[in-house]
Amino acid sequence: MSGMSTKLAILVALLAMCHAADRKCRLAQSQTSVDQLGDVIVHLVVTLQWSSVTLLFDDVSGALVDVTDQLHALIIPTMILIKNVSAITIVNHCGKDIQGGYVVVGSFEFIQNVFNQAAECAERTNQGNILFFSEWLTVIEDDDMQPSLRVFHAFENVAVVVIAKKSTLSLWTLHKVKDDSELSLVTSLPHDVISLTRQKVMPNPSYGLGGRTIRVVTKTTANLMMMPAAKGDPFPYKGFVMEILHELSVRLNFSYLFVPAADDSWGIELDNGQWDGPIGMLMRKEVDLAASAFAIEEGRASVVDATTPFLSTTAVVIFRKALTKQYYWTFFLQPFHSVVYKVVAGSLVFVLLLLSLLEKGEQGLTDGKKNAIKVDRVTWRRIMANLQFLFGALLSRPSTWETTSRAGRMLAMTWLLLGVVLASLYSSELTSSLTVHQDALPFTSLEEMLNQEEYTWGFENGTSIASILKASTNRQLQQLYQGTLRFAETDPSVLSRDVDVHLDKVGKGKYAFFSGNSIRYDVLSARYCDIAMLPDLNIAQYYGFYLQNGSAYTRLVSDEISKMLDSGLLDVWRQKWSPKKKQCDEKDDRAIDIHHTQTAFYLAAAGLVLATLALGIERFVMTCLSRRTKDEVVNSDMVNSDMVNSDMVNSEMVNSDMVNSDMVNSDMVTDEEDKSD
Repeated sequence: MSGMSTKLAILVALLAMCHAADRKCRLAQSQTSVDQLGDVIVHLVVTLQWSSVTLLFDDVSGALVDVTDQLHALIIPTMILIKNVSAITIVNHCGKDIQGGYVVVGSFEFIQNVFNQAAECAERTNQGNILFFSEWLTVIEDDDMQPSLRVFHAFENVAVVVIAKKSTLSLWTLHKVKDDSELSLVTSLPHDVISLTRQKVMPNPSYGLGGRTIRVVTKTTANLMMMPAAKGDPFPYKGFVMEILHELSVRLNFSYLFVPAADDSWGIELDNGQWDGPIGMLMRKEVDLAASAFAIEEGRASVVDATTPFLSTTAVVIFRKALTKQYYWTFFLQPFHSVVYKVVAGSLVFVLLLLSLLEKGEQGLTDGKKNAIKVDRVTWRRIMANLQFLFGALLSRPSTWETTSRAGRMLAMTWLLLGVVLASLYSSELTSSLTVHQDALPFTSLEEMLNQEEYTWGFENGTSIASILKASTNRQLQQLYQGTLRFAETDPSVLSRDVDVHLDKVGKGKYAFFSGNSIRYDVLSARYCDIAMLPDLNIAQYYGFYLQNGSAYTRLVSDEISKMLDSGLLDVWRQKWSPKKKQCDEKDDRAIDIHHTQTAFYLAAAGLVLATLALGIERFVMTCLSRRTKDEVVNSDMVNSDMVNSDMVNSEMVNSDMVNSDMVNSDMVTDEEDKSD
């Protein structure tokens, strides 16, 4: 290293004269390359367009004042650090906005110490920017090139002025090739120094990440990040987010390797302070990038780096409208509550029995006991006639009906009035349901949803929206969160971490999905014509990527996302991957089809069954009555026969008595005649 000290002494002496004459002219006229080392370094600083310079030397000399003056003359702020460079000094340059560069001149041990402390600083403070964005210019001897390569390996932008044994100078630069590094010769110095450009001296920024392989973890979500449907697809995923990731890989020159997610969570903080999901994987440095529709929130951003958002939405509640769910067989029963039907059925039975009793009593009083048998024969027919009349009255279509009971007529009049009222209410409600059901909403605000009992609701557990609801002090949001926990006791799927489960539940009806973004509404609108949502919940959601805390790639990725936003490219992709809303023919949607009228057919079938049953019962009853009548006729004939026989006996006896009497009378006449004779 003695030769290095001699050369540095020459450098210091020459630097003192740098300001005395035109540097470019002296560089062109120089015969000894090493004598121009100072001018070469100053010119390289200008070429690299540094806004500030930090000079690090391992020896002190008054000539450094001249170097500072020369840089100040070029309006370049300069800081001089001499020997014993501490990590604290480097920490001050670990910020995210590194604008200047570092010039390191000294022994190999000194240079190694400077670079090692800078690397340790970046590791300790989780700020990789000093490794990726800082720019370094150093001077070494050719014997130190290979050892220096190991020192420079962690850094991205390093230019090296090499002093050969023959006192010639050459400029080398650090090239990043995928995950490896190598020093490449740029030019000989000083004759070509004037033709140098920034890209030649520091080429790596032009090559992005230099073909590095970035480990990526993702989460699938509808239309943003999806598995490919077709086999043989060149990309493992497709969607809006995949478009962004692929474009970033092209612009920043990197390849990506997808790493399976550790669990099904999107990344939330656990009770023990650890994080699960992709956020936990980033914290454990298992991956470099989390790429999907990750909501950017304060908690996550405090432990990992968040990029510029590429998407902004609002939280919404998604549900299907009231009657545009499937038309069940009870559709025609929906105009009235079940209690109404129970009351009407009970009233029908009661009035039927009362009316029949009134008719029977009135007829019995009118006809007397001699017609009692006749009344029993017609009772069944009268009951059926009364039932037909009462049921028809409920439909405002009463059958022809007569009664001899005045009380029965009064009862029938009140029943007719009840039937008119019920039929009018039923008809109007059914008509309204069939004509305006597309616009019927079960609720129009979050407050109404929380106070109704027909719909349940839920949200994706393990997401940012779950954390927001849990920590919210808003009364309605807390009520929504507690209500979901209550529903989960009987239906755990309301807290499913799979968004498709929630979308399927919405499709089945009577379920409201509290989603962190409105894109899910677009997804469901592509499937159904009757999807509605509650917007304006005052919960804005911004989506971006996450990287390791202090990642050197964060600024690069954010800058490229900003460029995509400004160019409108993201809008094109979002339009491309937005679900196409289902084309619903309003006329066809409002037409009465078999789903609407199936209940009427069910009722007709039930009526046919009841008619058949009534016919059977009627035949059975008539048969029984016929047999009873036949038995009564036989008994009556027997009674009549006995009476005839009795009359005949009596007649014969009378005749016999009359004959005997005539005979007695004849004998008496004969006796009298004999006596007379």
